[in-house]
Amino acid sequence: MSTNKPDSGCLKRYKAGDVVRLKSGGPKMTVTQYGDDGFGVMTVWAIWFDEAKRIDGNFPADAVEAVEAV
Repeated sequence: MSTNKPDSGCLKRYKAGDVVRLKSGGPKMTVTQYGDDGFGVMTVWAIWFDEAKRIDGNFPADAVEAVEAV
């Protein structure tokens, strides 16, 4: 019997300040935190701006990818 979680193969590691984007597209986001969400899912917490409005959210680590900060 396997106890692997769906994202247990996720070898990515992010740190505060890394820039990521959802694999499906969207704005560049700055990582504020990375870790287990308490339910066994490796999660990226990030912030981004829509015009002058600051927005934050959290995403499964498998749903984001690192991008160049420029």
